[in-house]
Amino acid sequence: MNVYDNILTLLILQQQQSSAAQLNSFFNNFEINAKSEELFIIQQHLSTHTDLTFYTDGSLVNANTSQVSMTSGFLVVSDSNTITHSFTSTLENWSSSLRAEISAILYTLIVSSYNCNIDIFTDSQNAINMIEKLSRLCF
Repeated sequence: MNVYDNILTLLILQQQQSSAAQLNSFFNNFEINAKSEELFIIQQHLSTHTDLTFYTDGSLVNANTSQVSMTSGFLVVSDSNTITHSFTSTLENWSSSLRAEISAILYTLIVSSYNCNIDIFTDSQNAINMIEKLSRLCF
């Protein structure tokens, strides 16, 4: 079991044991409540897949200004390199490029089925390092 499997397992177990109020709290903490329906639709479309490939990205623009903006998202790519699904979301508060990158990765875990093998491609070594560090602390 790799790092991403461990994180996914934790999220799934938490979802199964959580009440609707706790899940809403989770969504609010990641500021995706407004996009939760879109994520749910993608999750339903992907629910029968046994293997998924994601490309993620997050960005921070105009850091340390009143015009700061964070965006994160993912693409789902088929075996024939066709984009089958995409998702983007803007983020507010606690502006950092790392937060945007990790949010993009978390979105992929939210839409992936429990027993699905997933490949996540990211350009953020910092996000990979943080996830590995968290997995050592939690598992």
